[in-house]
Amino acid sequence: MIIWFKSIFIAVLSSIPLLSYGDENDLDYRFTQADSSYTFYGSFKVKADPDCLIHLIYNFDHISDYSSAAEFIELIREGNDWYEITYTYRQYLFFEHQSTWRRTLNRKKHKVDFIMISNNNNLSMIPEMVSSSGYYQVKPNEEYCQVLYFQACTLTPGILLDAYMKAGKDAAINFLREFKEFIEKNCGHLDINSTGKKGSYD
Repeated sequence: MIIWFKSIFIAVLSSIPLLSYGDENDLDYRFTQADSSYTFYGSFKVKADPDCLIHLIYNFDHISDYSSAAEFIELIREGNDWYEITYTYRQYLFFEHQSTWRRTLNRKKHKVDFIMISNNNNLSMIPEMVSSSGYYQVKPNEEYCQVLYFQACTLTPGILLDAYMKAGKDAAINFLREFKEFIEKNCGHLDINSTGKKGSYD
């Protein structure tokens, strides 16, 4: 039973996607909880082109590469420097979680803002996200780029709330680590667009 609940918590938290505190090697992450709300800040440094980094973060085609826990990721609609996507997570045939997010690109700041539009799962015992928003940002300097992540989230209260957050700790740290590894592996090798010209995020 404990393993079953933990698997569900990790699947749900994968779409948040970060939840932890402390530091590990070259990763920095801080998590603050207040009742049923939390804020999370994470960052790491990487030697990579800032245009490549923001391309990886924003471009829809690459999201599934660092969100492998999702069974489906669907592009709902898009506009000029924004789009909306839905993540679907399934576990053991009977658990399903869906959340829809709007992602908006700020080209001048090398920043991608995100906000949750809707969220639901088919098990009432699992805490629901009431609201969630945050951003990714790339800050270049002469030697490296710093990748920043911030999120604020409010969940429904309940007896499983603390267990929900605790169970997602390892999955959240792994997400940040794997995301960094994906960036290091792919930046410098991506074709930013069909013309090969840097500076485009489409």
